Amino acid sequence: MNKLGTPASQRILQTLIDHGYEAYYVGGAVRDFVRGTASADIDIATSATPQEVQKLFPRTVDVGIEFGTILVIIDGTPFEVTTFRNDAFSGRPTLKEDLRRRDFTMNALAYTIDGTLIDYFEGEHDIHAQKIRAVDDPHARMMEDPLRILRACRFMATFQYEIEAGTLKAMQKEANRLQQVAPERMKQEMDRLLMGSHAKEALHLIVTSAIGNALPLFPKKLPMLAYMTPFTSSHEGWAYLCLAGDIHATVLAKAYVLSNEEKSFIQVVEHAFQRRTEDVFTIKDIYQFEADVLFIAEKLYKAYKGERTTCTVQYWQHQKQALPIQSKQELVVNGKDLLQWTNNQQGRWVGEWMTKIEQAVLHGECPNDEQVIKEWFIREFNIER
Repeated sequence: MNKLGTPASQRILQTLIDHGYEAYYVGGAVRDFVRGTASADIDIATSATPQEVQKLFPRTVDVGIEFGTILVIIDGTPFEVTTFRNDAFSGRPTLKEDLRRRDFTMNALAYTIDGTLIDYFEGEHDIHAQKIRAVDDPHARMMEDPLRILRACRFMATFQYEIEAGTLKAMQKEANRLQQVAPERMKQEMDRLLMGSHAKEALHLIVTSAIGNALPLFPKKLPMLAYMTPFTSSHEGWAYLCLAGDIHATVLAKAYVLSNEEKSFIQVVEHAFQRRTEDVFTIKDIYQFEADVLFIAEKLYKAYKGERTTCTVQYWQHQKQALPIQSKQELVVNGKDLLQWTNNQQGRWVGEWMTKIEQAVLHGECPNDEQVIKEWFIREFNIER
């Protein structure tokens, strides 16, 4: 088995060990290492207290000292170093006690600096069996942090692992505790779930179990889910949930603390989807909406008809690029030209005629050429006058 970690993280472990402390790689990095995949985050657990860690390294940041976590910066790279956790109020906790407090067996693994895997709870077995199983008592794990209920669903979506029966039973029994969880934390898990390659299975589980009833504004049904998944972005997933639950974007945004950008995006998708239900997208629609909005709206429309869209984001990007102009700013004329050509006073008519010129160029009635636009405008202006 190849070694886990980087030279910088190895230096952190070695420094802690040289000063008489225990230190191990833990968490997702170890899980992914056993799975044979790369992990961006490398976390370290140690018997040293946060204050002791701070004394050993010149560059540290207090990111959660009350929870025992210090950020150690080596060669410009930050690493989370956390003191072993346990339920005792006296004496130093042990690695086994720390791992026992973690959510699932696949995340309760540790790895030594010399390449030894420490597995007290059969996490390696569960990874190879593709099982999501709570450490020890599943009810206790869900009660400690109800967000773990949603995390299990997120891992299901990400890895296509099956949730072990006892763990799922505990998740369903303790589901109402999700109402105690801050919406910001639920939103983070939902973002990751929606981006999972197997989001369909996870969302189906949520809606067919008691879990969905405990989540804010979660749809009771998920029509045409198979035609929508996998989602290309979390934005697409949120837009789908809005339409599936007939929930207004503003209401959902408040419930899950979506950003203003996310809320605005979903609102535009709602508008585009409504347009698509009326007719195929026109040149005006392609001009107005961004390529990803057109893609999602088309995908939603096809899904609700029981079909998969054959269009891609790249297709809509090509359609937009083929337009004569991408925005009104690309017109070679402006309001000053109109005033000069007519000798009229400034007024609302200028903006109205600039919009007419924009649409004429867009629809190929005249090219984006100053002289041709001038001739077109004077002719049409005199006709209407």
